[in-house]
Order: sequence, then C-alpha cells, then structure tokens
Amino acid sequence: LTTTAKAGAEGATGIGGAIAVAYFDNDTDAHIGTGGGATITLTGNLAAQASHTGTVHTLADGEAAGSSVGVGASIALNIGEVTNDAFLGRNFQNVGTVTITATSMLDTKAESKASSKGQSTKKSDGTTDSASSDQETTNQTEMAKNQSGGTKTPSQSGGSSLGQADSNSNAQTGKGTQGGNGSGGTNVAATIAVNFLDADNQAQIAGDVTIAGTGAMKVEAISTTDARALATATSTNTSSNTGVAAAIGLNIVLLDNNAMIGSNADLTAGSIEVRAATGNGQKNTFQARALSGAVSKNTAVGGSVGVNYLDVDTLASVGDNVDLDANTGNIEIGAVSLNEMQNLAGGAALSTGSGGGGVGIA
Repeated sequence: LTTTAKAGAEGATGIGGAIAVAYFDNDTDAHIGTGGGATITLTGNLAAQASHTGTVHTLADGEAAGSSVGVGASIALNIGEVTNDAFLGRNFQNVGTVTITATSMLDTKAESKASSKGQSTKKSDGTTDSASSDQETTNQTEMAKNQSGGTKTPSQSGGSSLGQADSNSNAQTGKGTQGGNGSGGTNVAATIAVNFLDADNQAQIAGDVTIAGTGAMKVEAISTTDARALATATSTNTSSNTGVAAAIGLNIVLLDNNAMIGSNADLTAGSIEVRAATGNGQKNTFQARALSGAVSKNTAVGGSVGVNYLDVDTLASVGDNVDLDANTGNIEIGAVSLNEMQNLAGGAALSTGSGGGGVGIA
C-alpha cells in the first residue's frame, strides 16, 4: 500500500500544503478447533500456518516558492494494526509431524518533506530573468498608462500621476537613487512524519490439549519488522528576511512475537521445539529521523525533533502443568530478538546577515 500527497505553489505569496494518511487493520488467522470434543485420529501430518507480508509507505511533499512569503507544509501519518495468529485447540492422536507457525514481515514508513524557497528568477520559458517586484510594478504602471491614455494630471510639474506613482514605488522599496536592497519577506517550511504500528504475531497450542504424534513438533513465531518515520524541511532563500525550517519525526512501535503452549497440555512427539525469533539472518529496524535547514538574509532558524518509542516483546513459553514427551529427539525452547534502532535529529541555519540558529533533539 502506497499513499502519496504532493502540493506546490509559486507566486508573490506561495503556500503549498500536503497531507497523506494511511490507516490499515489486517488480521490473518489459521485456527484448528477450540473447546472440547472427541479426539481426532489423523494418519498424516498436522499443520496450522499463518503468514502475513505487508508494505505500507506514506509520503507527503509540500513545496512553496514565494518572492514575498513562501510556506511549505506537509504531514505524513501511518497508523497500522496487524494480527497474525496460528492456533491449535483440538485433541489429536496418531499424527506424524505437528507444525504450528506464524510468520510476519512488515515494512512501514511515513515520510514527509517540506520546502520553501525564493520564486524562480526565470520566466516560464526559462530564457530571461523574470521581473522583480519593482520591475513588475513599473510594467503594470506602464500598461495602465497605455490602456488609459492618460498623461497629464493636476500636479505642479504637469507630469503623469501614474509615472509619479511608479517613481514613488521605486523610492519606497529602496531602488533607484537610494540604491537599497529591498525587503525580503518570510520563508517557512514545516513537516511532521508519524509512523504508528501495533503488531501481534503468535503461534500457540492451547491449554488442556492432548496431542500424540511420532514426528517433529514445532511451535514457532517468526517476526521481522522495519518501521520508519522520516521528516525533512528546508527553507532556502538568501533574499528573505526570515527563514524557518522545522521537522518532527515520530516512530511508535508496539510489537509482540510469541510462541506458546498453554497450561495443562499433554504433548508427545519425536522432538519438540518452541521458538520465537526474528527471521534467519534478519533483524528489526526502527528509525526516526528529522532534518531541517534554513538559509536567509537576516534571521534563520532550523529545528528538528526525532523520537523513537519502542515496546518489543519476544516470548517463548510453556505453561504450568504441561507434559512434554520427546521420544527420539530434543525439547528446545528459545527466544531471539535482534533489533537495530536509529534516532537522528539535525537542525542547521545560515544567515548571510545577522544570525542563525539550529537545534536538533533526538
């Protein structure tokens, strides 16, 4: 599942905002009976296997280019609940192998980007510089004069009032004889990425179950999860008075991976293995990343916050008063959880004039 939202704006005042939201609720179940009933005689192998593979990526991208004011904003929100369950709850005899396995592979990512910059200095055809704000005022004034045909007004000099207005505009913005640089306006980029995942993966033989078999018995839960929240904000306009970039990346993961035999079960097999683990040669990866950068003429501020909240439980358990008989092999109970976490926040700011400050909190 991929969800994408993109927005862009350009002009004297450019505001681009994008919001992308994904909500998913997935249940995968492989169940063999519950409750009482006569013992089932089975001349063959017994298996309950649940497998789920899911990829959910959400992207929000907001861009703005404004000569006076530019605001780029985006929010990417991933919310997911996943249950993968293999369950055996009936009595069997005369079986061969018994395989109760739950396998889950998840890849979730919320990524948000926001940028704000100065308006392009090229015309739409890309050939010549576009007009500055003062040039645009002059152009519009000349067009108004031509359209109206007016030249004289009751001014002392007898000149055109439209021409006088144009001169005043240039003088007020610091152009012409005073030789000023003009005002730059404000550019802001803000973005938030949130990735929330609640995943349960479980393989279980219920309590009070009796199974008589001759082959290998396996109760196994395998779970591998990749969860990321990535936020990037940039505000780059060396002509603006103020540039602000802010990014927040929040990654919340609640992960349970359990292989269980319930209390009072009576199990006979050639060998018995109860195992909960990450996939062979694999590991869980959790990443929260927030990066921001701002460049302006006077005041520049870049701030980022990256947060990882993880609750990861891996359990292999045998309940009370369980009778395990392995006639030809071993009884093995084990749990393995391999995890890699990255929490990164970076804020950078550059001012060509007065001052800039960057803050990163992880």
